[in-house]
This record gives sequence, C-alpha cells and structure tokens, in this order.
Amino acid sequence: MYEKINAALNQLEQTRGIRILFACESGSRAWGFPSPDSDYDVRFLYAQPLNWYLRIGTGKDTIDLGVDDDLLDITGWELRKTLQLLRKSNASPIDWIQSPIVYRADPAFRATFTDLSRECFSPIGTLFHYLSMAKRYAAGCQRAEPQKLKSWFYALRTALNCRWILRRGSAPPMAFDQLLPLVEETPGVREKIEAWMLIKRREVESYRHPGDPVLLALVLDCIREAEEKGPQLAGGQPSVDRINDFFRTWILPTP
Repeated sequence: MYEKINAALNQLEQTRGIRILFACESGSRAWGFPSPDSDYDVRFLYAQPLNWYLRIGTGKDTIDLGVDDDLLDITGWELRKTLQLLRKSNASPIDWIQSPIVYRADPAFRATFTDLSRECFSPIGTLFHYLSMAKRYAAGCQRAEPQKLKSWFYALRTALNCRWILRRGSAPPMAFDQLLPLVEETPGVREKIEAWMLIKRREVESYRHPGDPVLLALVLDCIREAEEKGPQLAGGQPSVDRINDFFRTWILPTP
C-alpha cells in the first residue's frame, strides 16, 4: 500500500500540476487502533503553481478522490486554505503534522509547519472542538445495546484529548497510546483499553462490543472536567506576518 499511495501522489502532482509538500496517514491507522478492513486515510497538503494565486477570485482548494476498491481514501488541502484554518487553530492540520505514518514530507516544510502549528494552537478552541465530538460519541456509548467498538475508541480518544489539553496545555498527540498515561490514576483502566485495542485490531469495522461502565465513566469524567475548566483556557496568538512569510516561501518557485 505504501507504494500504491506514493504512486497515487505522484500521479496527482503530474495530472493536477501541484506540488505535494506533506502527506500522511490519518484516522485509525495513524491513531494506532485500526481494524483489518480500515480505510487508508491519506491526507496531504499541496501548493499550486504561482499563477494560480495571482488572479482575481479563488479556485477549488481541496482534492478529494474518495475511497477506492483498495480502501484508499485520499484527500488534500491547498496551502492557503490550510494556513487560513491553522490560524484559527483548526485541529486537522495540527493533527496531521504529528502523524506517525508519513508518506511524503519536505523536511524544511515539516519542521517549520510544526513550529507554526504550535504557535497557532488555541487551548480553548481546540478543547471545545474535541469536547463537542466527545459528547456526541458518548451519547451513543450510553445506549444499552452494544455499539461499534470504533465508536467507543472515538469517544475515548476525543475525551482524552480534552484531558490532555487541560493538563498538558499543548496539542494532543495523534498516536492514541501516548494519551494512555492520562488514565493511570485509576488502576486497571489502561489494561482495559489495551485489551480493547487488541480486539479492535482483529475485528472488522462493523464489529459491535458490549460497553464497559468503567470506561464510560472515564469518558464522562473527561467531558465534565472539560465543561468545568475549558472556559478558563487561553486562546491562540498566531503571528499573521509569520504565517504570510511561510506561505510566500512555499508558493514561490525555488530560485
């Protein structure tokens, strides 16, 4: 799949006339709890040729190829769109640049974009992004009937992301196992989650699993803590000049 993904990225560059600056895996494979039939969620950032930017109006700023027969889902964001969203502390590019599975990366771009994402990170904005997701997934997990195990992991991940922001003050890591030290204050919880991770890796995406009151309590406690303490967090303070300088650097042709 690595070869197929890179071939697809090469073809996009040739047929669309773009330059791919960074490409990574997102979703459950990057988070560390894929099922055997999980999609390959490839996300990439790209720059258009200079003339694309030097015109009145704007063009299409995303590329979405959908999901093919090999479970390959490829989506790209144009650089200006990405930076406009990053300025508002959009969680997606902050997440992607941390991915443990990278298919394509200009080293200088990756390093500078990582620094920029830290500067743009807004604790309060990102926390409420994950809080809204955690509440939605938790509502499903509170039902009596078994839910998809993937839904439980989405609830756990988004809830623990909220706890990470509150306690660490930084953007949550993409890899789910890096969040697990946050649950070690309650004996046995980490072991329960790790046992579920093993089940998730061998069962298909549609697999449903009985809930666990201890893990549900963990999710609800993270949500309660975020609702109580979230409004006190600071916002981001990105430098517009720095963002503009970064943008100009990566759209201009190399001399």
